[in-house]
Amino acid sequence: MRVAAIRTEDITVRQWELLYQQLSETRRRRADGIRSLERHRESIAAGALLESLLRQQGVPEPFSYRASSRGKPYLDGKGAETRLAVHFSVTHTKGLAAVAVGEMPVGVDAERIRPYPVKVAERYFPAAERTDLARGDDAAFYRVWTGKEALAKLMDIPLLEVLRQPEAETENIRRHTWQIEDWIITLCEEKGEMSGEEETCIELLTAGELLL
Repeated sequence: MRVAAIRTEDITVRQWELLYQQLSETRRRRADGIRSLERHRESIAAGALLESLLRQQGVPEPFSYRASSRGKPYLDGKGAETRLAVHFSVTHTKGLAAVAVGEMPVGVDAERIRPYPVKVAERYFPAAERTDLARGDDAAFYRVWTGKEALAKLMDIPLLEVLRQPEAETENIRRHTWQIEDWIITLCEEKGEMSGEEETCIELLTAGELLL
C-alpha cells in the first residue's frame, strides 16, 4: 500500500502548469470542470499524485478510468473490460491532496482542522465518539469524520449509510489516521488473506518529485 500527500500551498505557478500538462485527458477534464481556482488546483495536485503512484506501480499508460454505478472510480485493463488489480482512492481539501494506491480496496479522506460543526457531531456521532469533542478537541472530530468518509469510499456506499453502520460490521477493515500539520488524513483498507499487522506510512511529497 502506498499513501502519499502533497501540500498544494507550496506549488508554484509554473509547477501548476507542468503538472496539468502531464495529466491524463480524463484527469484534465475532471479538473477543468471545477470553477473555483483553489479547488481546480487541488484536483490537479490529486491527479498528478495519483498518476505518479500508478506509474510507480507499473500501470500502463494511457490510464483508463471508469466508475461504478455509485461513482467509485477504478482502473480498467488496457483495451480490456476487466478491472486491473490496482485499487486507489483520491481526496483533496484546502491546502492538501492525498492518494492511496494498493492491491486491496481502499478509501482515503482528508480534512483541514478547523472549528467543527457541533450539530453534525450531535446528530451522527454516538456518545463514545463525542467524548473528546466535549474537551474542545477540533482534531478529534476530523479523526472520526475522515474515518467515516474513507470507509464510505472504500465500501462504495453513501456516507449516510456509514453514519448508521455499527462498528462490528467493519471488522475486516484496517484503519490508519495521521495528522500532518493542520490536516487529518485517514485511510481505510480492506484486509487481505496475507495481510500482516505492519504499520502503513504516509509520504509527504513535493511537486518537483511528481514532475516527469
